[in-house]
Amino acid sequence: MRIYVGNLPKNADEDDLIEIFSEYGIVRNIKIFRNISTDFSGGYALLEMPDEKAAIRAIEEWDQGSIDDQVIAVNAYKHTDVSKERKLITIIVDPSKTKKEVILDLLLNLSGLYRSIGGEGFVVRDNMDSFSQRLLEKMEARTPA
Repeated sequence: MRIYVGNLPKNADEDDLIEIFSEYGIVRNIKIFRNISTDFSGGYALLEMPDEKAAIRAIEEWDQGSIDDQVIAVNAYKHTDVSKERKLITIIVDPSKTKKEVILDLLLNLSGLYRSIGGEGFVVRDNMDSFSQRLLEKMEARTPA
């Protein structure tokens, strides 16, 4: 059974989760999702426990439990089709970049996101394709000088 653990402290690591969940049974495939820049926990993890009864017991006992005085959420993981969900994307823009560089970065990130939800992605060239150029022109027309 796959288990979602949310609201993890930033300093949480795989050993913390092994210590907690191994009391209930075998724990496999622990994945803490981390902030790429800082390598701190992104606040959530997935893990597997092959014994469903043990997993259910661990979920019941640890949901709303705490690690380092931070209340965590523990649930059975339910995979959803992310391609049908709306997602919020936050983009931090480097003010030293030109509009063209910002749009190129945005397109590169969108291409990766599209591939991550099952699409084939699309190619973004350094010299910007016609779609990117039209997008840049539209943004410039809407942006005060």
